[in-house]
Formats: sequence, C-alpha cells, structure tokens
Amino acid sequence: MSKRPTTALSDELIDFIAQGVSLLVGTCDASQAPHAMRAVGIRIHDDRRHATVYLPEVTSRHTVTDVAVNPRVAVLVSQPTDHRSFQMKGSVTKVSPAGEPDRALIEAYLGQFGRQLETVGMPFDVVSLLSRWPAIALELQLEELYLQTPGPGAGQRLAGQSL
Repeated sequence: MSKRPTTALSDELIDFIAQGVSLLVGTCDASQAPHAMRAVGIRIHDDRRHATVYLPEVTSRHTVTDVAVNPRVAVLVSQPTDHRSFQMKGSVTKVSPAGEPDRALIEAYLGQFGRQLETVGMPFDVVSLLSRWPAIALELQLEELYLQTPGPGAGQRLAGQSL
C-alpha cells in the first residue's frame, strides 16, 4: 500500500484551530457505516503534517473500533461564531491513552471552546458538562484539507498553505 501525500497546515489555519473551534471526528467501520463524535482537544505537531486529536474515552468506543479496521478519519474544525469551517482528512498512525500532560491541553482547549460558545449565547459552563477525562489520543497523518464554510466554495480542496 502506498503512502498518501501529507498536507502541511498554514500559519493561518493553525491560528484558526487555536481559537477554540468546534472539533468533530468522523470515521467509518469495516462496512463503511459512519460514526461521528466531538473531540475535546487537538495538537498540531511541529511538522504541520501530523496532529493529535483527543477524544473522551467514555464516548470513543465506535471511533477506536473503526480506526482499528479503517484508519481513515475526517476532522471538522468549525468556528461557532460564523461557521467558518475546514475539514482535515488523514490516517490514524497511533491510538493511545492520553497522558497527564495532555490533560492541561484538553482543559485549555475546552476553556477556549467555552468562550466561543458564550459569544453565540450558550453559557460558558455548558462546556463543564462535556466528558473529557480519561481521554484517548489519536495521532493522525494529515493528507487532505477542504474548505467547508457554507457557501460557493464549500468542498473545495485546499493546498494547506493558504486559506
């Protein structure tokens, strides 16, 4: 099996992700039945071609089972205030329990996400209801990037170097 080319994320997209965007992870099982779940954090690796997405262990059973047989995933990152959205597609290279150092990253992300939700009328404390720990870390090789903001460009493939 040949490796898919990786996509390097731009500074602008990395900054966008760091704002506390909504994170949804999509997978398919062996029969191609889809599953989706909310992630509780993301870390873009220094090479900009890999990321780690964090999932609450209690709700991640389908996702973990799916990637064991089909490592392809899609991660939707979306700004709650204006629905500016991007989809990153890639392959899971590693699944492991999140470590204690990851917990601070998850809490920081959820704090930012809570502030984003607050700007659209949801109470900040709604984030406290999200399951978060223990968490699963999905390491991904990023291979494709798409614009998903509603409008005429939705679905357009991006090179990753510009938005």
